[in-house]
Amino acid sequence: SDESASDICVDCGLHLCSVHTAAHKRTRSTKGHTVKTLILSESYIVQKSSCSLHLSYQLEFYCEKCSELFCKRCKQLAPHDDHTESVLTVKEAARKLRQQISAKRQDAKKTVTGTETEVLSSAPSVEQSPVLRRLPEAEQLEASLA
Repeated sequence: SDESASDICVDCGLHLCSVHTAAHKRTRSTKGHTVKTLILSESYIVQKSSCSLHLSYQLEFYCEKCSELFCKRCKQLAPHDDHTESVLTVKEAARKLRQQISAKRQDAKKTVTGTETEVLSSAPSVEQSPVLRRLPEAEQLEASLA
């Protein structure tokens, strides 16, 4: 179908449009699978997930110190109070992670460019190559053998 994915099957990892979600839920071999809704967030697909402690709440926060996602109910219960500077919304955490990935990509490009420049500057020029200097001799030898 031309419809874009709106759901994901947690069991088999398939991204499904609404038509295929309905079929997935009816098919004997897959009707017991867990299907969750996807949301589009800043060009990334994020799986909506419920808090394992508070099933009616969505995971909305991320603690950098604990590397943990949690819901607003968990936040109210204060297990992360001693490191509030480390608590971000999921969107903020995703944005920060994308920035870190972008910075690492730029560093990698600089390293590759620097290495390439170093290799090219340390390599002898083609004209100075011993193989190239002996090319006329090789051509003459080849001609005399023919």
